Amino acid sequence: MKKTLLRVLTLLCVLTLLLSLCSCAAARTVHASSRAGRTVAKAGELDIPYENLYYLAMNRIAELKAEHGEDVLSDSARVEELKAFVWDNLFTEREALLSLAADYGLSVDSGEIAENVQTEMEQILENDFAGDRDAYIESLNASYLTDRYVRTVIAVENYLADAVLLEMIERGDIDDSDETARARMADKDNFVRVRQVLIETRNYKDAAAALARATELRARVAAAETDSARVRAMNDAMVYSTDLDVDGNGLYFARGEMKADYEAAAFSLPLYGVSEVLAVEGGYCFLLRLPTEDTYIETNFESLKQKTYYITLNARLAHRQAELTLEKTRFGESLDLTDLPEIDADGGEVAHVLGIIGIVIGSVAVVAVAAVLIVRRRRQPKGGRTVKKKR
Repeated sequence: MKKTLLRVLTLLCVLTLLLSLCSCAAARTVHASSRAGRTVAKAGELDIPYENLYYLAMNRIAELKAEHGEDVLSDSARVEELKAFVWDNLFTEREALLSLAADYGLSVDSGEIAENVQTEMEQILENDFAGDRDAYIESLNASYLTDRYVRTVIAVENYLADAVLLEMIERGDIDDSDETARARMADKDNFVRVRQVLIETRNYKDAAAALARATELRARVAAAETDSARVRAMNDAMVYSTDLDVDGNGLYFARGEMKADYEAAAFSLPLYGVSEVLAVEGGYCFLLRLPTEDTYIETNFESLKQKTYYITLNARLAHRQAELTLEKTRFGESLDLTDLPEIDADGGEVAHVLGIIGIVIGSVAVVAVAAVLIVRRRRQPKGGRTVKKKR
């Protein structure tokens, strides 16, 4: 009995350890240096980690050096500019959304959001780095990024807003009346219709060729002298475009629904105005703003009504940004932005693996003790006396 029990426990230990180590080797979170997660500032209950400041500061320093030379940080005025840039950009709409999401019990680190981000990260690793984890880590370090930072950005930009909206609707925090929706659709500052020409890099030999094509097509449309001529030129350019605008009615969306630079371009245009070429995921695009059409709105009212909910969310985010003040921690105050401690994107991996091994060993030990106690109880008579073997 003892030998059988020991064999089972040993097998459980080995299998558990192997499974844990295999999970470490998979395309999962890369743990950065421990300082990456230290809090440099707080906005209400939201902690701003060092990795955010590091990314902003190091990339801004690189830009300043490219513009003004390697010794730019010897200029006190440039250093003050750097400080203002970093601290002014540590609490943006992205952080406001994280703060608002916390009010609804939502986190980017768990549940469906985390699962979606993990799927996207696996695709990035495979498509952009051919599955080479080391190449991915090298890219993170070259860009002053951490895996955690990348995952947070993906979660916020692609999933968190929709999750917050669902919670707001469920709790009655959004006015979902038809009258309010129609009023919002009539608000040209918050609801827009555009045509888009999208030139995907994958259809050209490289990104430069795709950009050249987008720039050429944009110039043709912008050169048209009348509104109707511009619409015709845009229709002609659509031949080269990969687009979701399959019915030719354009894209209708509310402020807060799309990425910030895309929205800024769309809402800044006058009617029949043409945007500059924008870099987007997978290629380049430009936009033509068109007037909204009542017939189309009525036909597609329910789907467009849901888009107007983003206007409420956007207003909530603006209010959250306005009401919260960024407060530096003692650690944040101590930092010299011209000489920041380095973050290694893979600096915490060894400690993480050792921690998992420790947990596994501890778990197996608990199982072993429990098994021994169970065996001893089974060998004990009901009266509580130990059964002695006959000699």
